[in-house]
Amino acid sequence: MKRLSLMLMLLALLGACAPAGGKADPAPEPEPEHAALYRQLALYIRQGLADYRLPGKYTLSFGPLEEERDYFRALEGESLCAVVVEGGDGLRGGGYYSVGWDEEADWYGFHSLSEPFLSGDEGYCPEVDPVWTLEIDTEAPAAEVPRFDTPPVPVETVTDHKDPFRTGGDFHRETYHYVDQRRGLDVMADYPQIGWVRGWDTEGVEKTVDDLLRQAAVEVPFDFGGDYDVRKDENGATEGTYQITREDEKYLSVRFYSYYDFRWAAHPSWGERGVTVDRETGRRLALTDVVDFDGDGGALIRRYDWTPRWTWEGNSAGDEVEFLAGAFVDWGENGYLEDFYLTEDKLGLIVRFGRYYTCIEASLDSLPLKLEL
Repeated sequence: MKRLSLMLMLLALLGACAPAGGKADPAPEPEPEHAALYRQLALYIRQGLADYRLPGKYTLSFGPLEEERDYFRALEGESLCAVVVEGGDGLRGGGYYSVGWDEEADWYGFHSLSEPFLSGDEGYCPEVDPVWTLEIDTEAPAAEVPRFDTPPVPVETVTDHKDPFRTGGDFHRETYHYVDQRRGLDVMADYPQIGWVRGWDTEGVEKTVDDLLRQAAVEVPFDFGGDYDVRKDENGATEGTYQITREDEKYLSVRFYSYYDFRWAAHPSWGERGVTVDRETGRRLALTDVVDFDGDGGALIRRYDWTPRWTWEGNSAGDEVEFLAGAFVDWGENGYLEDFYLTEDKLGLIVRFGRYYTCIEASLDSLPLKLEL
């Protein structure tokens, strides 16, 4: 009798613990083989979203660990993982990561191979058959302690040098440096500064000129037209330098060069920009300020005696000039008509055609000048 009463009590307790309807809660889904790694990778992605100011809740869909996929390959001793990132303010993008684990130290190694979503753009989103899905919230405390090294946020620096290549005057060389370790972008540009030239008003014209030279130097690697900005859309490196082609009391003319090596490009490339400044007013001159013509670049090239600094595909100098005249595009005062430089006796015109460019030069004596040079 006592045994029967005890059994009835146990059944009553079990019934009280069961949910309404008499069905037990379903068992949680089993975690995948590399669940700990996926959780740490989720924290790594969460850190990136927070650092790049993309707050909100996100769903991360993890692909399997592979050796290579979609043109990406894991670093030696690591595995490749593709991840789809969805959430925030309607963002849907993806990333590729090389991932590893030091068993002895219980420490993870994550290397961002591509994270275009950190720019706020969708970019390329991989097709993933997810092995696991996790939810993250950049504005809530992390679910566990990170066990990986986090790369620093992007850093911009400006370094001032006393130019070692000049013996006269007080020109300084500055270096602009932008480093984004997480996205694998390194941009560096040198440019001259005239802010310590004797007798100049340090708060007036020379500051305007210095600001203009700095802006022009930084534009060369960053400005590809429109709203494009390599700091958001590229992985790779650029390096910029310059040459002062003319310097006198009235005019300062500088050629800026940049070398580009981007991960998605078929090959490295380079670009050039010319800046000529009126040192008395601090104004950047357009070609129409220097040469008396109606703005028709093609006609200007055909009408006067230009010499190419180099030619393409074996063209003769004459054929090259005729080709450039046909390819020349006039973008007005904010475009190609500003890309020229002066020397003591020549004017150089930087002509772009498609993805390429070349330089052609003409004697100042041969051109209809509007200025006394």
